[in-house]
Amino acid sequence: MRDIASGRLQHLLFVLLLLALTGCGASNMGHIADGASGQVGSMVAKIQWAPAGKSAAKTVAAVPDAVQTIRMSVFAAGIPKVKKDFPAPFGEARLDGIYPSNNLSLVVQAYNAAGALIYEGSALGLVVVPDKTTDAGAISMAAPTFKAEDQGCIECHEATISSLSGRNLVADYKRSLHYTNTDFRDANNLRTGCSACHGPSHNVLSPPAERCFECHGDLTASHLNANSTTAAGPARYLNAANNNCYACHEPHDPLKGIGYQERIDWAASGHGDLNALAWKHFDFTVRDNCNACHTPAGFRQALGSGWSNTDAASTTVSSGKQPLTCDGCHSSNDFKNSVRTLAGGYRAGMGGFGSAAVASIQFPNVGESNICIPCHASRENGASLIAGVADFSNASFKNPHYLGAAAVFYGTGGFQFYTSGVRYNTYGAAGKSGHKANWNHGRLGMANYTSSAPQAGVIVDTGNKGQCIACHLGPKNSHTFSALATANFTQGASGNTRGCYGCHNGTDESMADMIGGEKALWGRMFDFFAWNFTYDVNGNLRSAPIYYSDSAVPYFFSNPAMSFELTDWTLTVPGGSGAQTMGAAMNLKLLASEQGSFAHNRAFGRALAADSIVYLQQGSVGDRTIAYPSQNEVISFTAYSTARPAPDANGVSIANLKSLLIKSSGISYLRR
Repeated sequence: MRDIASGRLQHLLFVLLLLALTGCGASNMGHIADGASGQVGSMVAKIQWAPAGKSAAKTVAAVPDAVQTIRMSVFAAGIPKVKKDFPAPFGEARLDGIYPSNNLSLVVQAYNAAGALIYEGSALGLVVVPDKTTDAGAISMAAPTFKAEDQGCIECHEATISSLSGRNLVADYKRSLHYTNTDFRDANNLRTGCSACHGPSHNVLSPPAERCFECHGDLTASHLNANSTTAAGPARYLNAANNNCYACHEPHDPLKGIGYQERIDWAASGHGDLNALAWKHFDFTVRDNCNACHTPAGFRQALGSGWSNTDAASTTVSSGKQPLTCDGCHSSNDFKNSVRTLAGGYRAGMGGFGSAAVASIQFPNVGESNICIPCHASRENGASLIAGVADFSNASFKNPHYLGAAAVFYGTGGFQFYTSGVRYNTYGAAGKSGHKANWNHGRLGMANYTSSAPQAGVIVDTGNKGQCIACHLGPKNSHTFSALATANFTQGASGNTRGCYGCHNGTDESMADMIGGEKALWGRMFDFFAWNFTYDVNGNLRSAPIYYSDSAVPYFFSNPAMSFELTDWTLTVPGGSGAQTMGAAMNLKLLASEQGSFAHNRAFGRALAADSIVYLQQGSVGDRTIAYPSQNEVISFTAYSTARPAPDANGVSIANLKSLLIKSSGISYLRR
């Protein structure tokens, strides 16, 4: 006990020294900022009071009798603190003269006649703009928690902005169980709070993340997963050292603080799914190159080197299988303002990594969406297929890799039978890029693109952070990364159930139903596409048929049991070439594995499919500009229709399939 008392005395002396040297605490309370009109804004708030002895506030009209003064203070990084005292009774609290900021912390304190703090509350992450009044909403006021060992810390840091969250440090802390819990003590007999984490003598300025487990050992089951070290086991949130707690949690309010909803959303997404193959299939930390996309540490390393260094062995050691944790895409717990960047757009190596790549793709610079592209760029395309295969009579399939959304969206992936970027709807072809791209989805998130015919009541401004963020996070910043969630949120009160930034209209079909219908239609196309590898245009089994599986590696086989890998690509299509046959296979695998090709770049996807199917049926890609009097002269569906009765189990008819792959000029037909 003597050591503890001595430590507290040292702590108090240290705090007094800081007060004398820096003037922090009560002597540095600040005043209303002097700002000219047009430079500052205002804030209003309503106060809710908790009944005596209760920690949860309820709406109570009357101010508690003991309250004599209300102090309203606003803090933000880089601007003067603003405060004002209001004598009781009072109505709505208003604070003027606040300089603009997008991450303001409002702290409200209530004092009795003796000047003692008896109620407190806060609102964080507020935005103030010039000449506007921000409504901070209802501030829940509750009785403060007093821990003698922490009072000096709280007083000294009452105006400190956390470098981790960008918010007022004390306000953050006072919202957490670390503040309100007065019973739990750690192994050193210290209660949760400032002293327990930073030491009784202010001697641990940056507590290591491992220290969290001194009190939270019960989290090992949910955060480590006992089976995560096994070959088939799931991934885990924590690495082997248990020192990445701060990757997702801001320590002053780790549970309900900044990023609370984002963590819930993220855990439900593919990025946070511990059982997703992208994270659990291997221990990617010891697989050179793979770790750049399949581990958070490797992703940070690759971004930090401008994606020039993707060698796992250079900086990482085995730390267990992990999903893409928050610190992969964010450099601090101030998540909104700390998105990592990849300047100038990503240049993807195809057919290898770094100097081993045999081809490359320069993706466009699309702002914050640049960060999404590297892991969704695919790993092989037509150029790397040609450059990387010397003998197509004895070659393994060049897998374009999985979830190649960027390769499809920007029209850079797959085996392109023609050289025209316009033919394949390549982003930037004919000089059309940004908000002037040649298809609507290509314009989203560029220069605040708005539909040319926006609907009333719909969110129409798609922002300026690129297409990926506009669709998969949207104005709600949903970290489920669900484009459907963004579509539904941005339809607003239009009454049109498609909505989606006001671009879709004229139907009562829900966005979910529309997406489901498109998936079913494209699924039918993939079935037709794969069927043509096995059967010729007349429906006869080919002399050297190719059998496709969407799940069995390496996906293309020479026997129906799918036990023999296809290696001779020169035999299947009479008049064709091994490169074109493997290229058509690459197109099928790219589009089928991408999962959203029908939405990302519909024109690109169906052009790849149509050209590939024409090649498989005719032995050459032909002239796509020739119009024919019947659809079956463009692409023959007759034998397939006989073999696969229409409509299929999803209700997709051959007529629907024809419309997807063939367009009508009114009197004749062309392939898409």
